[in-house]
Amino acid sequence: MSFTRDSIQELCDIVESKPDAVLGNKFFDSRLVVHIETALMVDENGSRKRIVIRGYPAEQLVLAIIKTLRHYFPDICALLPRVVELTPMDLYDKADKLVMDVSPRPCHSFRRTYAALCDLHDQPYRDEVAWDVEKIYTANRIKDLRLEDFSHLQPKDLLGIVSVLQYSSYFTGLIADGIRLSAEMIDVIVAVIKYSLSLNKLILSNCGLTREFPGLLASALSENESIPLETIDLSKNNTLDDRKGFASLSSCFTKMCALSSLNVSECALSEKSLQSLCNSLYALTSSGSSSGSKGIVHLNIASNIIKDDISSLVNLISIGICLRSLNLSDTHLTLDKLWQSFKFGCLQLESLTLSGCIVGGKKISSESVSAAKDFFAASVGLKMIDLSRVQLTADVLKAVLTGLASNNQLEPFSLILDGSCEKLGEILEVGLCGVRASALSLRDCHLENDLPGVIQSIGRMPVLSSLSIGGANVVGLKKSTKTIQVINKAINELVKLITTSTTLRCLSLADGHLGGHVSLLINSLGACSTIRSLDLSANDLGNFGMRILSKALELNTSIRDLSIDNNHIGSDGLGDLAFALEENLSLLSLPCPFNDIAEALQRERDNRSKISSVWYRIECSLERNRRGELVYEVARKKSSFFPSPQSNPIQDLPIKEIIEDFVEKMRVRGGDWIRDVVHGGERISNGQSTAYSIHREEGKGAEREAISMLSLAVQRDVYSCLSQWMYLEMVSAKTNARSHTKTLEKTGDDIIDCSIVIVHRIDRVLLNQIVPLLLLPIDHEVSLLILRIPSVS
Repeated sequence: MSFTRDSIQELCDIVESKPDAVLGNKFFDSRLVVHIETALMVDENGSRKRIVIRGYPAEQLVLAIIKTLRHYFPDICALLPRVVELTPMDLYDKADKLVMDVSPRPCHSFRRTYAALCDLHDQPYRDEVAWDVEKIYTANRIKDLRLEDFSHLQPKDLLGIVSVLQYSSYFTGLIADGIRLSAEMIDVIVAVIKYSLSLNKLILSNCGLTREFPGLLASALSENESIPLETIDLSKNNTLDDRKGFASLSSCFTKMCALSSLNVSECALSEKSLQSLCNSLYALTSSGSSSGSKGIVHLNIASNIIKDDISSLVNLISIGICLRSLNLSDTHLTLDKLWQSFKFGCLQLESLTLSGCIVGGKKISSESVSAAKDFFAASVGLKMIDLSRVQLTADVLKAVLTGLASNNQLEPFSLILDGSCEKLGEILEVGLCGVRASALSLRDCHLENDLPGVIQSIGRMPVLSSLSIGGANVVGLKKSTKTIQVINKAINELVKLITTSTTLRCLSLADGHLGGHVSLLINSLGACSTIRSLDLSANDLGNFGMRILSKALELNTSIRDLSIDNNHIGSDGLGDLAFALEENLSLLSLPCPFNDIAEALQRERDNRSKISSVWYRIECSLERNRRGELVYEVARKKSSFFPSPQSNPIQDLPIKEIIEDFVEKMRVRGGDWIRDVVHGGERISNGQSTAYSIHREEGKGAEREAISMLSLAVQRDVYSCLSQWMYLEMVSAKTNARSHTKTLEKTGDDIIDCSIVIVHRIDRVLLNQIVPLLLLPIDHEVSLLILRIPSVS
């Protein structure tokens, strides 16, 4: 059939004006309809096809096509040389300078790109997907596409979403955790890796990847050497092992200068595959200065068995100057072969996880023990050491503790020795007291008779703030009078620790099954003022123990987090807890004891409504505390329960607790409070001095509460900076206080029912805690601070 020129033009106009009626709803927002003649030409080798267009200005048509592509793919210009061959070459520059007729949409016009790719994959366009990305991702500045956000959709619906990463530079990461990936989805992900110029994070954890994936990933990486991948996580894919595939993948790693984090844990890799991996990372690290690579920083090969040949891993560790995090847990490695490498190459490590490894053979050489001691004594960056489930010998444990105790370069760190110190209580008693660990875990160590001495040694640790000593530590003791004495002595030492320590904040006795013995500890909680987090799960408290705990909570003002599940608590115990929380104003978090409630509902069928109402009362009390209501009552209870020898209301104020409460409330309600507190404040500068005025307006509860709290917080420093008679003179009457405000009256500042307190050389730590909360700038050279606070009666 032939058409006249006029008929062809008329048809073009119809298609251009109403494309949906002719072609269906395919989102043709940008279109150009012209009549052209085409001819298909194939190269001699048959590898490339060329489309020859006649009947329309070629350059104009090419730019129109590229403009349409940019409408749907705003970042396509960077990819054009790789996907389209244009002649002459200046067309690439002209394409980059094209002026678009429409404004861009959020997330680099995600909606348009997604619509075009839905058309490509023949899948329906989901407006909810575009809304989630444009609203949630934009509001939270999320640059990682998380497939979990769209897991409610059909697997094929995810094809268009993931394909966006191939053309958009907005997203810099792809995260899929626990989502089974189909063969089609894997092909799309491989295409993204092949073409993306912005992807720096690839996390495909527990996705059911097959053994073909390493080869596909290697092929994509070899074709895209410009990809800035920094993080690769293929963990928990236990069918991933393929020697040839990992050999190809390892060769690609040597060329990836940006690679800094690799996680292949729980992949059931063979020793050959791990050797290829370690050799490539060794080459990448050793050539760092010449290739511009920073070297591997985070390496996780946990749960991949390594028994025989570990030479490649030893070589990598020996030059691991860049390593900051290393996880070798459950690899069955023999540690006495690694201490020398750690000593020479890993002094900058921050996190070392060796749980489940083997300490050595039947006889450990003295050189290995000495190397372990030297490593921990010379390390400069360790923040977390995990030696759990490592059957340490006395010599190795002594070397580790001695090295850590002699190391004065380390900042406070976490030390995890769960299940590693059985029958080594004497070593712990001697070695722990000098270790500067901020967190210590000794769960399931079967300390038994040595437990009291170990706790006593823990009390001498200088900066300990978190202690976990639950689990199987007394279960090996036979029931006898001597056993009761040992447990009671251990609990007494623990009571002494929590009542005398000024640094301990978190205590966990979870799974201790101490029964009635824990009552000694609970009774001391009423007088404890430092513990913030307490875990008593699985200690067989019962209703009686719950009643004792409830009475302690009525007096305690320091505990913020409490865990009590698996204690066989019934409706009576929950009722006592509900009553106690109506009086307790400081507890903020109490995870629901699901197991105890389920057990109580099953056992007390007639009290189900009571259990529901009791837990509702508990939740209401917790919500009241989270809102920060009645903070003054907390301060009053604190000061009344811990009276000082001389009744001085200023010295008795719990300054630190008030500041911490204020910080917590600012985090929860900061947005609303900042508008109230800062409103009306003005800054007055005078030479090198800085003055801040915080105005108080009647009727603003939030401002009144904040200012009153700040008043309490600074009074102790006022009292210590100024002599007592001068302080009393300043606060005895408003007229005396106003005599100090002449410098401010010159600036025309009004005084609104408040006194002025001038503090010279105020405590810098306290100042830095308070001032940032109000978003007020502070000069580091300030020596004079003027705060408006309510008059003290």
